[in-house]
Amino acid sequence: MRCIPALLLLASATALAQDRPTTLDPQPVVAPTRDAGVYHVVSGTWSRVGATASLGPDVIYSATAPSGYFGIGWEGQIGTDEGQLPSTSHPLGGPQDGYVIDGFEFGYCSQADWVDWRFQLHDSYQPCDSVIQPEGCRASASDWILVPGAPTAGACWIVAVDLSGGAEFVMEADGGPCAPGYDGGGNQDSFGWSAVWTTGDQGTTGPLLSGYDPAWSSPGEGTCYGPARSCPQGATALGAQDFFHFEDGQAYGGCHFFGGYSAGGCGWSKGPPAQFHFQLFTDCANGTPGSCYGTACHDHSFQRGYLLLSSCSLDDDPVLAAAGMHGSVFAYALVGAGTGVVTNPPGGFGDLCLTGAPIGRYTADVAPVVEGAYSLDLIHGATGGGTGALPPPLGGWLEAGATWNFQVWQRTTTATSRFTSSLSVTFE
Repeated sequence: MRCIPALLLLASATALAQDRPTTLDPQPVVAPTRDAGVYHVVSGTWSRVGATASLGPDVIYSATAPSGYFGIGWEGQIGTDEGQLPSTSHPLGGPQDGYVIDGFEFGYCSQADWVDWRFQLHDSYQPCDSVIQPEGCRASASDWILVPGAPTAGACWIVAVDLSGGAEFVMEADGGPCAPGYDGGGNQDSFGWSAVWTTGDQGTTGPLLSGYDPAWSSPGEGTCYGPARSCPQGATALGAQDFFHFEDGQAYGGCHFFGGYSAGGCGWSKGPPAQFHFQLFTDCANGTPGSCYGTACHDHSFQRGYLLLSSCSLDDDPVLAAAGMHGSVFAYALVGAGTGVVTNPPGGFGDLCLTGAPIGRYTADVAPVVEGAYSLDLIHGATGGGTGALPPPLGGWLEAGATWNFQVWQRTTTATSRFTSSLSVTFE
């Protein structure tokens, strides 16, 4: 790992710089940040200032303590920061081993005429390492999430991004699936998130930099598992470190920081830190695994994608949804009573986790994978003839009180296939 201290060139205290810089430059924030409103990913619409969204209701990651700086100089490049989500085995007592993320928050300043953002999250991420990897531990927990038309006007902004209604995804805690479970709080327990912005006129734009001072605000404050926030300005994030990464081959490829900083108390820093304002929203009481279903079979590095279930009640027409799949051509769901594991079955990579009993295949519901996602209406699907019938050779129907295990098979190329994590459901 190489870390390259970025040159510090500070802007005037009266206005944002007008010219695009040629180095990575922390700039002082000279005006209060403003509420940009909510961007709804599923509908592709904005609800502007003062809007509300179906986020959370809990925060599971919070890097919001302001530093007084924002970073500029890497428009169009993939910058990746890190953090940690605690599992149930973590000393801080995380409420789950996986979290359904239904929204996030980010901050930035911009002098451009317009700015588009896009984001991607990664369950397993070695801090200050590349996220462009061959098959292995860097399985992304989301496809790229586009946030177009963010406000500019020479101001600094906080944006809430609403993923509810179909864009939610699962983030595994403590660095799964590469290193599932708590490993001592080191780099193996980290997740990553990548951000890219593009402007129309190359105007000065960049992310708000988040402060860090564990002496005043302990990491994890302001979340559902941590103590109440002691610093009114914001929270210090669990696992955030004072550097970030650009992909090799980019103009600033490698690991970067801004020369370090000294703590100023209550989450503030006297100098520019190298971490970004970011929050993740979830429901800590009703996430994954839930009371009526649990997730498993996500340890193999070749596993691709996660399963969610809209409801365990058959009266609610439960929909099985897979997200986070990559390179897939098409997919269909599997169901069975067994939980045995076969690793790398003929023609496939990863773990098939429904062995030990007959496996039914929802082959009539085969469908292309669109933006990493596949879904199946378990009651009204074509395989069951719209009656909730189980596929052959199982026979019978889905019934309340019965427990079934699901997994999605996906054709990734013309010659290979993968499997998602599995889901064990006791129907109601």
